[in-house]
Amino acid sequence: MTDTERTARKKLGSMLTCLWKAAGQPQAQVLGLPPSTLRDWRKGETAPSAERTDHFWSVVRKLQQAARRPGHSDTEWEVALRAAQEEGTSRRHRQIVVFREEDPDHRFVRTHRPAIEAAVDDVRGREGERRAMNAFVRDSRSTAPSYLCWHADAPVGKTVLLADYVQRPPHHTDVLNFFVSAAHGTDTRAEFEKQMADQIGAFLRPAQQCMPGGVRQWKHLFAAAAEKSVRHGRNLLLVVDGLDDDVAWSGLSAGGEASAAGGRSLPSVVRGSIAALLPAVPPPGMRVIVSFRRGVRYPDDLPARHPLRQRTHLRALAPAKGVPQVRLPPPNPTALGETVAGLLAAAGGGLRTADLAELAGLPADRLDRLVQGPAGRSLILDDPIAPTYALAEPGLIQAIREDLGDEAIAQHTRTLLAWSQRWRTAGWPPGTPPYPLTHQLRLLTSAAERAAYVLDMPRLRRLASSVGPGTALAQLNAFEKEISPSDTAPGNLAVLVPLIAARALLRRESREVPPGAPALLVRLGEVERARDLARSAPTMAARAVHLADVAVEMTYAEREGADAVALEAAQWLTRTNQGFPGTYQDAETYTRLLEAARTLVSLNDLGAARNLLRAVIRDKGAGTETLAKAAGLLVTAGDTDGVTALRERAETLGEGGTRDRAAAVDLWGALARAIPSLGSDAGDRIMAICQELGSSDGLDAVDVLARAASALSRLPARRQRAAEEKTRAALARMTEALADPDALSEDDQAYLGRELAGTLARLAQAVDDTLPTRNALNDISHLLKSLPERLRVGTLGDVIPERALSVTVAGEERRAQKAKADLATVQEEKKAVRRNKDAERKVLKDAQRKVLAASRRKDTKTQTEPGDTKRQGQPAPVSRRAHRHRPSTGLRPPGDGPQHDHVLLLHEADDQLGAGKLLRSRELLETALQRSPVPSSHPPVPQDWTLGLSQALGFAGEFSTAEALAAYVPGRRDRVLHLAALSLGCSLGGHTDAGGRYAHEAAQLTAGNPDPGPTNVVAQALAHAGDAPAASATAAGRTAAEKRQALTAVAAGLTRLCPKEAARTAEPLTEALIRRIDSGSPLRTLPELAALLLAYPDIRQPDPRLHEAFRLASLRLSDTPPPWHAPSMTVLTLLKRLGCLPEEDNHVVAGITNRWQHSLQPGAEPCAELALLSAMDGDTTALWRHAEAARTPDGRATALYTAAAYLAAAPATLTTDTRASDRIIRTCLTLARTTGDGSPPAEATARRLVHSLLRSDAWTHTIPLLPQLAPGALQHLSLIAKDPNRRADGPETGDHTPQLRTNHCQ
Repeated sequence: MTDTERTARKKLGSMLTCLWKAAGQPQAQVLGLPPSTLRDWRKGETAPSAERTDHFWSVVRKLQQAARRPGHSDTEWEVALRAAQEEGTSRRHRQIVVFREEDPDHRFVRTHRPAIEAAVDDVRGREGERRAMNAFVRDSRSTAPSYLCWHADAPVGKTVLLADYVQRPPHHTDVLNFFVSAAHGTDTRAEFEKQMADQIGAFLRPAQQCMPGGVRQWKHLFAAAAEKSVRHGRNLLLVVDGLDDDVAWSGLSAGGEASAAGGRSLPSVVRGSIAALLPAVPPPGMRVIVSFRRGVRYPDDLPARHPLRQRTHLRALAPAKGVPQVRLPPPNPTALGETVAGLLAAAGGGLRTADLAELAGLPADRLDRLVQGPAGRSLILDDPIAPTYALAEPGLIQAIREDLGDEAIAQHTRTLLAWSQRWRTAGWPPGTPPYPLTHQLRLLTSAAERAAYVLDMPRLRRLASSVGPGTALAQLNAFEKEISPSDTAPGNLAVLVPLIAARALLRRESREVPPGAPALLVRLGEVERARDLARSAPTMAARAVHLADVAVEMTYAEREGADAVALEAAQWLTRTNQGFPGTYQDAETYTRLLEAARTLVSLNDLGAARNLLRAVIRDKGAGTETLAKAAGLLVTAGDTDGVTALRERAETLGEGGTRDRAAAVDLWGALARAIPSLGSDAGDRIMAICQELGSSDGLDAVDVLARAASALSRLPARRQRAAEEKTRAALARMTEALADPDALSEDDQAYLGRELAGTLARLAQAVDDTLPTRNALNDISHLLKSLPERLRVGTLGDVIPERALSVTVAGEERRAQKAKADLATVQEEKKAVRRNKDAERKVLKDAQRKVLAASRRKDTKTQTEPGDTKRQGQPAPVSRRAHRHRPSTGLRPPGDGPQHDHVLLLHEADDQLGAGKLLRSRELLETALQRSPVPSSHPPVPQDWTLGLSQALGFAGEFSTAEALAAYVPGRRDRVLHLAALSLGCSLGGHTDAGGRYAHEAAQLTAGNPDPGPTNVVAQALAHAGDAPAASATAAGRTAAEKRQALTAVAAGLTRLCPKEAARTAEPLTEALIRRIDSGSPLRTLPELAALLLAYPDIRQPDPRLHEAFRLASLRLSDTPPPWHAPSMTVLTLLKRLGCLPEEDNHVVAGITNRWQHSLQPGAEPCAELALLSAMDGDTTALWRHAEAARTPDGRATALYTAAAYLAAAPATLTTDTRASDRIIRTCLTLARTTGDGSPPAEATARRLVHSLLRSDAWTHTIPLLPQLAPGALQHLSLIAKDPNRRADGPETGDHTPQLRTNHCQ
């Protein structure tokens, strides 16, 4: 169009631009306009339509107010606006269809007016969607779909996408289009018929004489248009945007019947939808692209088999990055009614239409229809599976709150809370709506109410069974962050401990997380749920792997926070190895973590990659090859600190024992292969390790030398001579040892029984790497064949030389293949010489052929005119490369064998994602998660943890709660144990009368029971309650040691209330132990002697005979050779510290205990006992060091608990079970506690130790500490313990009796 054809619009645009600049050039969104509309008005490209006159005046008033001056009078604006509108109307009436004369492809395109005004300049990041539409339109297969339905919930730009596609259509395509818009008055079937008849009439020429009267006539009309397109070698494309904005889509429109509730008018029924006119079976050559909101119901007049109802045609439209999501024109939330709008504003989402209807007192079907129609534009589906709704924008919530007022919103909040409370009172039955289960927390403001809701175990279980454990676990994780888990205040621990407990118990019932599922959720746009699903995996290692996959997918999608997710993955991996030497991990764990790190490096997310790699290299269970691969990636990622850490680890190992030095050799060799620049230094380190080997290293040195030989031969700069020397030295040592095995030391003989198979295999590998000569091979073969008969078969029946023989055979086969390949290479070189000579003779002929071929191509080249219809009857083929879908990170490729259902579903979900069918993909993913198997092993939760809770409740005086818990447990035996625990807690807490009552009730239940396990526990409870005769009579034992242990616990229990009876009970026990000292080693009796000290009020002044027993044991110590009995030495060290030994023997005890402590090897220390001694000294640093040195996570937890119990002055008692693994540490802790004044030595430090226990999920160890540190946690734990499904696995059966232990049960 020339400038003279739009003079009026230019003038209006100039006036608007001047005013816009004077107002400070505000954004279009501020004025309530799409950016393209404001731009076109200012440039004079378009004029405001008649329907948008009021909107134009609104814009002018806003600009005048901002500019603080009118600019022009209203009359001038009125004249200019009317002239521009008349000019635009005249132009539209004169507009000639963009047809053959104007379009180079001779396409028919008449853009519908709403599409012209769409903000097509915001169509960013939609290249994939455009490719998908092009492929859909051009697909000429007989089985190709005829419909493509874009659906989305939030305002993601459906109209902009389709408007841009209509204005820039694909080649060889005629376009019919209609954009449903209430703002433009095009939201009725009549408008669609009018516009579509006009477009088809212009396309067919001559135009149709009358309007089609029904679906059948429209079908013929579409067929005629498609036939013309096909005749000219093109496709016919029908584009309809916003089908759900059709007033007849839901069957309701505003106005009509009066509402029975609230006096508002209900919508009336509307018939005849636009969707029903779309062809159910489009004619050949026709394709249909439509868009509508996600999850809406279809019009009643749409046939049941119409393609719009078929989910295979749905394609979800995700938000485009960087494009603002604003729904224009702004929706009216009160179109659904003030009550419904108020409930949604108060609830914050999560309500189904049935819930809203129930709460608002409205007919459910009518409300559902209203929501599905244009009135529902103010809503979005916040959960398409439930399905639940929320207001589409935060601004709508604020607007409703302002309109209704605080009192009305408060009333809606009370309504929601009362409704939710009814479901809670009913016990959260099946069918509980999503809102009470999941979202009620939004309405709760009190800290106590929020904690009670989150920790409601029946609710959590119902939530897990309804939507999966990931959602329930996510709530617990979010609440943990809310309460600041680093805070050590009592109120914080009172919530944090039961929270960790609920999470641990819930995880026991969770299902496996299939590899690739969390990553798939990220691609579906649910990043937070992906993280929650990854955290719900049953093991810490699995959580680390899944979170690493999530970090990768976040990096692919360019989402923020990938570094934080990778760091969390690293932290989970670190938690799996809290102990020495580290928990064994499946090799797949490291493989997947390294693969994730490698992908992150390739995507240039070096921060996330470094987090994963540093966790791997710090992992105590990672092998040398894993560490080497991590080192190579660290170099690529530019993390020199990580490489330095690996080198320091290798140096530390090189200074240890022979096993550590062997690991150091492997690590140096692997580092050199991964980082060639380290080759020289690594070689020197390996040589230095070998030089330090001596005769005292025994056969362990053979392993080090063999590993060194292989490592030196594989260095980037091979040290062949040195490698050969190491191989010969190792071979000589092993040959000499096997010549006379009986002459070897005990250590070397033990080595042969334990390590011979592995050492021989490594020795064979060293020969193969360094001395593949016939003599050397004969030597190793002779060595293997000459093994003594008793060394040829291992303890498990394995053939010891088998691995070594396989190495030699494999080496010979490899060398034979290499020789064959070398011969083939020589022969091929001779053939290549002959081929070159033949090729030279053909050069001239080849050149001639090329010249001739070029001449022919030039002669036969033709030009195709734009109007060429040579290929009539079929669309023009288009050369294109198919877009290849990338499988989600972590998704395992399908195997050859049978696949589990959940794996197949997950692959199908990934395929649907690749096809753009996001909703179907998510549904398949949900089904896959529900069908995932239950893990074969659960996170360890002691079955008897409620015994410790019963004792803690008794100590705190919570009798009724403890009674209810004891009455709840199944079986007489369990009830006895819980009553005894309750009694013991009452007595320790000073509630002696209650303690006696519960002890006698337990004693009545054990009458006639021959099992000494529960009866001895009851005897201990009776003793602490002060009933000496009953306690002594109840104590029993199948062996003398068992009876002695029970009576010792009884004597210790009687000390406070019946000291004389306690001493009388201890006397015969002391005499029995003295006789044992006379007949054998005193060290084995020391723990029992130490426990007898508790039978006296002052452990430093016991009975003279007991004092004599300690003196006698001390005299025998100097005659006892090492190795010493570790439990006895631990007790002896503590007794010396407490001053319980005879002064004249202190020098003897000091010497032997010092030598014992210096002889302890890493990983062999009694970590809990040493942590207790450090706590008594106030040495927090040493305390942590001993705890971290524990061999297992449980050992670490026991050490932290022991120190915390002492520092918090928590009660402690002896065990009645001689087989209890914690017998010694309980004895030591009880002795240490008796020397204090009852006040906690360092309560703040104890709280920090408890937090460390909670971080490692060792929450059961904290229960005995709760009465002192967080008594408020006990009530929450008792409610969790009473859940019906808690004891689904049943109590442990057999002879073993769960003990009332201060660190496990008590």
